[in-house]
This record gives sequence, structure tokens and C-alpha cells, in this order.
Amino acid sequence: MERSRRWFVSAVAGVAAAGIGGTARGCGFDAAFDVGFGSIHPRAIEIALAVRRAAADGLLPRDVLDPLTPGAAGLWQATQTLRRFGQCLSAARGAGVQSPDVALLCSDASLWTRYVRRAHGFDALVHVEAPMPADVVAITELPITTALTEGRLSLQNALARGLLVVEASGAAADMVVALLTVACASSPAGWMELTSRTPWGASRLR
Repeated sequence: MERSRRWFVSAVAGVAAAGIGGTARGCGFDAAFDVGFGSIHPRAIEIALAVRRAAADGLLPRDVLDPLTPGAAGLWQATQTLRRFGQCLSAARGAGVQSPDVALLCSDASLWTRYVRRAHGFDALVHVEAPMPADVVAITELPITTALTEGRLSLQNALARGLLVVEASGAAADMVVALLTVACASSPAGWMELTSRTPWGASRLR
């Protein structure tokens, strides 16, 4: 269980030392790693270590350290989680919470998802190459997104413990934090059916 995470931490540290950051070059589900997934975001190492600490402290179950399922099956599982997360964002927007577009990086899989505003919700664009310039970037890991969506972890705990980082300041950051707070407190009832969907592309979340 720990082998993949140790590899991930070492790989991210190496990337950070090399000064590589910015946009994505395909997600970990596309890659052919032997023991785990990579990330190219310079803050991913912080989040990986925060997840390990939270598991050691008992805030999160130890299975958050399990390696992700590789390939198309893993991407499908991740897509379900990320679209459900978008459903919660849409519920918050439908309740009147305003926010810029959000780009979420699941750093353990190098997987970007953009949540693009619509009149009453967000479109979820899963498996995109990179955020757009106007997006507010949030970074976390897939198990944290699942825990937030299922109500097993509060956004306040996630932010305080460094399990989720919002890369913005001022009004934009405040708006995204407010959106995430309401979204993570919302009920998962009414999540969309995901059968007959493909893992890639947009899904309208109302």
C-alpha cells in the first residue's frame, strides 16, 4: 500500500527540484508507471504528505493511501467522483453562491477537471489538458475529493490540514471557498446517473 505513495512522493519531489510546473501532460491513468502515478504540480508534494499525516492521525482511513486503479477502469472511477463533486458545486450555485470557473487538479493522478459556469450550475470537463487562464485552481487528491463529496471530511478540515489548496487570493479565493463550503455540505441525493456515459468530455450538471 505504501510503495506507490512513497514512489509518488519521491517522484513529485524530483519534479519540484527540477523546476517543472504549470500545465498537465496527460494524466496518470494514461501513463504506464509500474508502481504509481506522477504529478507535475509543485504543491503536490505538500498534499501527498498531508494525506499521509491525516491517515496516520486517524482523520482519514488508511485506504486513502492505496494505489489508484490504473488505466480506463481507474479513469472511469475517477470520472464518477469528479462529476459527483461537480453535482455538489452545481447545487451550491443553484442556491445562489457565485464563483469563477474552477480547475481542480487531483495531483495523485495528474488529472485536471474544469468546472465551467452555466446559468444554474457547472459543466464538468474531466480529463482536460490544463486550466484556463481565468480559472481558480484547486489542488487535492482523488480520495480527498471522494471524502468531501460523501460528507466524511469537512472543507474546513481539508483546508486547515493542507489536504486541499486553493491557489488564489482576495475575492476570487473567498468566492471559491464559499462555493466549496456549501457544495461539500450539500446532500448527495439526486446525483446524476452515470450509466451509458464515457469517462471523457463534458457532462451538464444541473
